[in-house]
Amino acid sequence: METTEKSFIGPSLVIKGRVVARNQSLNVQGRIEGDLDVDDILVVEEQGVIDASLVCREVRIAGQVTANIYATEKAVIGPNGRVSGALFAPVFSVSEG
Repeated sequence: METTEKSFIGPSLVIKGRVVARNQSLNVQGRIEGDLDVDDILVVEEQGVIDASLVCREVRIAGQVTANIYATEKAVIGPNGRVSGALFAPVFSVSEG
């Protein structure tokens, strides 16, 4: 799936509730509390914090995620990424750090 649309949640934003991103990727630098459903790639930047149930095609985590994560294709946890919860993905990688 090639995606041209990208949405950003900036570092000063806090969203509480359900977030749905259809036909686009989502880059999180702020905080999300609730449920998160992303059709494409979810990127959690180093300053990003997610306390939500996640469903996405691919997740790349450099920040903090407290959730059950369901990635249909791939999950990548960077050297500074922190995950607390179950992670389900057919392809999974963790960077040393």
